[in-house]
Amino acid sequence: MVENQLTRVALHHGDRLFSAGLALETLGDLLGLGPSDPDLTSDEFTGLLHAVKAIGGFVYAAGSELYDVAKNEEAQDKKRGKKS
Repeated sequence: MVENQLTRVALHHGDRLFSAGLALETLGDLLGLGPSDPDLTSDEFTGLLHAVKAIGGFVYAAGSELYDVAKNEEAQDKKRGKKS
């Protein structure tokens, strides 16, 4: 169990952000195959594709960084003798 609440929350949310980023990037890749909905204009499709890819990239990076920082903090706590 992680003593530090920030570390616990960061690990929890970091994992979720990482997963959401992967999912959004996958959706973006699928949209990149071409428009399958005839109701979308080319501009709407392109806008949706860019939005999904941008959000996916940001969430993926944020989740990864947050998780890494939390793991480093946890390791430093262990070195200082705090139990997790």
